[in-house]
This record gives sequence, C-alpha cells and structure tokens, in this order.
Amino acid sequence: MKKISQYYFQASSLITTGNMQSVITIFGNLAAAAFSALSIILISRKMGPTLFGEFSTAFALVLILNKLNDLGLSITAQNVLSTALKDKTKTNTLSRELFTLRIILTGVVLVIFLPLSPLLTKVLDISNPYLVPFAIVFGSSMVYFEYLMSLLQGIHRFYQAIFANMLQAIGKFLLAFAYVVVAPSFVITFVLYVAIPVVPLLFAKKLLPRWLTPLKISYSFKHMNEILAISKHTAITILAGAVIQNIGVLFVKGYLNSFDAGIFGGVSRIALLFSIIGVSLTQVLYPRVSQYKMKQDILSFIKKSIYLVMAAILCFIALIPFSQLLIVLVLGGEYISGTQALMFLLLGEFFFIATAPFSALFFSFEKEKYFSISGIGQLITTFVLNIMFIPMFGLVGAALASLLTKMAIFVFTILYAKSSYHEKFAK
Repeated sequence: MKKISQYYFQASSLITTGNMQSVITIFGNLAAAAFSALSIILISRKMGPTLFGEFSTAFALVLILNKLNDLGLSITAQNVLSTALKDKTKTNTLSRELFTLRIILTGVVLVIFLPLSPLLTKVLDISNPYLVPFAIVFGSSMVYFEYLMSLLQGIHRFYQAIFANMLQAIGKFLLAFAYVVVAPSFVITFVLYVAIPVVPLLFAKKLLPRWLTPLKISYSFKHMNEILAISKHTAITILAGAVIQNIGVLFVKGYLNSFDAGIFGGVSRIALLFSIIGVSLTQVLYPRVSQYKMKQDILSFIKKSIYLVMAAILCFIALIPFSQLLIVLVLGGEYISGTQALMFLLLGEFFFIATAPFSALFFSFEKEKYFSISGIGQLITTFVLNIMFIPMFGLVGAALASLLTKMAIFVFTILYAKSSYHEKFAK
C-alpha cells in the first residue's frame, strides 16, 4: 500500500499546471497545424511543384518580413505580461504600448520593402509582378494575429489562444477547398491565404478579459525600457528562426528553379508540422519559466527537459521508415524527389524541439543576451551553409544547412545553460 501511494505521488507530481498547459497547447496547436497542413496539401496538389514553388517563395518572404515586423515583441509580450499579470493597470498599459510599436514597425516595413518589390520579384525570378507587393502588404496581417496570441499566452489564457489558432487554420482549410473546387486566380488565393490570420482579431473582445483593451494606440511609453531590455535580444533570435525556416526556399529558387523550390517548399511544410511542438513549448514555457527563481524548481524543470530530449530522439527514429510515405500521402508522387531533404529537415525540427525547454531557462537566469548571441550565430551559419551547400547538393543542401544550424544552436544552448546555471548558483 505504501508503494502504491508512493507511485501515485510521483505520477501526480508530473501532472502540474505547467505540464497540463504544455500538453493542451501542443495538442491544440497540432490540431490547428493539421488544418493548415490539409490546406497546403490541397493547394500543393492543385498547383503542382512549379506553381507551388512561386507560392512557397512568396510565402517564405511573408514569414521573414513578418518577423522583421515583430522584432521579438511576441516573446517580450509573453514575458512582461506574465510578470505583470497581478497588476491590471500595468498589463493594460504594456499591451497598448506593444500594439503601438507593432503599428510603427508595420509602417517601417512597408515604406522600406514596397519600393523594393520590383527588385525582389526579379531576384527571386517570380513570374507574376503582383505577388511580391501583395505579399509585403497583406502579409502584415500575420503580425497582429501573433500579437493577439502573445497577449493570450502572456495572461495565461491558453484555451482562448488555441481557439484563435484553430479559427485561422480552419479558415485556411476552407480557402484551400474553395481553390480546388472553384479555382479562383492564383494571386487572389495567395492574398486571402496570408490575410486570413487577421480573422481572430474580430473576436478579440470575446477572447480577452473585459478589463484588457489592448487594440488602442498609446501616446506614451512608460515601460519602454522594460520592453527593450528583452526585445533587443529576442528580436534577433526571432528573425533568425524565421530565416532558418524559410530562407532555404528563397535560396533554392534563386540558385535552382521553381520546380525545386516547390519540392523544397512542400517538404518544408511537412517538417513544419513537427516544429509546432517546439513552438508550443516556448509559448507555454517562456512565461512560466521566467518566474522560476529557486534552485529546486529549476533542477526539476531541467530533469523534465532531459526526458523531452529523449522522447524527441525516439520519435525521430520511429519516423524514419515513413518519410517517403509522408510525402506521397501529403503532397503526392510529384514531390518524391524531396525524400532525402525531408529527412534532414525532420531531424532539424527534433533538435529544435529539444532546444526549446533549455532556451526558456535564460529568462529565469536573466541572461536574455543568449537570444541575441544565438540569433546572430544562426543567421551567419544559415547564410554561409546555404551558399556553400545548395550549389553542391541542390535542394538537399538547403535541408542540410538547416539541420547543421539547429544542431549547432542545440549544443550552444546546452553549454551556455550549464554555464549560466553554475554562475547563478555558485554560492
């Protein structure tokens, strides 16, 4: 009886609020990702590799510009709102200041990149002259969806965040279905696809508590120092993450052709399903771990993180035999030449998943400079490896560049976390 009660205590200790929120957020985001994946399946099969190559190239540009428009404010919002949660006045003020900063950044991105759209169209070898300018303008809507998500996660409204994510994902699926059945123009489909994430903002009042009114312009920035203290570091790592995830498509399009870019864009979308797990972990862990200050809490968290790394390794091993089948089922036989690239991309995503919990520790250690150091390292490594490998290995080279970059960041994160832990608890 004593052993039974002991096992029950050990099991129940694992079912903490943080663990439940992590599991719920992961499954909620995976459900949303499933609808988004179905939309990509329908679109990629209807378009074929060549046309889907142009779609993927323009969409990759949207995602990179989206992070320029963000500059780390999403992670900053999760952290500062979580720590200010008991002070409703401060939370409200912070949310408005973050919203105002996003408006300013959107204006800057549009002013800089819209005049460059003809040049980008030429460099990326995109046949439709309207695709890049539309990507720059309508792609900005994603930034405000992510702003809403960061608010909900920052104030620990994880169920509402899942609902918002599901709403835009189902919207994408319905659009993709309409594209297959009704066949509107390629450009209209692309514009609607990148603009759909703005839909959950229409339900912001229902999703947020009544006392929080974040969609208002702030004319003063009382908490600017607090925001900049984090965002100046997270901006680089957020941008680096987007570059690593999407720059391969742009390099493949530039060095090779639309067909290869379509293949790489398709297998990248499959790998992205698994990156959702890592993203979901950061969404829950960043605001929670920032509150951990005691050595015992941090040690407990590190032990759970090690279990996660072991689980990621086992999942990847189990997935190896099914990589080619995944491509056939998801994208179709036309994309089968991307099998080897998919293997490298999937392994990279599991390194990303394994890195996620350890990166959260730096909020507790008050070592936000980790994000700027790792971000700069990722950017340099990604560009250098893509330039080296794509001319040598084709689209497989782009996947290999992504994998090696994520492996390097994983090793750096572990070593720097270990050093920071000993520094914090040296006494």
